[in-house]
Amino acid sequence: MLKLHTIEEVRNYIAQDGLSILEIASSSCTPCVSIRRKIEEWAIDYPAIGTAYLEIEEIPEAAGELQIFTAPAVLVFANGKRCIEQAGYFSMDEIFRQMERYIELMR
Repeated sequence: MLKLHTIEEVRNYIAQDGLSILEIASSSCTPCVSIRRKIEEWAIDYPAIGTAYLEIEEIPEAAGELQIFTAPAVLVFANGKRCIEQAGYFSMDEIFRQMERYIELMR
């Protein structure tokens, strides 16, 4: 899973074609680590889907730009447009189900 270090890297990552997952994490967030592992495991079967994360303490301007004010958060982008967003307490399984629907639609 790619770690993004600057707001410019975040913008470029979001703008890519296809589906991509972006996790917004905090360095002190235990659930964030668990979510990252789940994304990495799921992505093994979907190598064409981008996976990345950022630590909000490292790129604080990302919170305002992405309008995410809590960690963990998971955003999914399809061709640069936000199509799925979950923050706080949520089910990664539900996000994966939604993504699989997008994958089918994009074929």
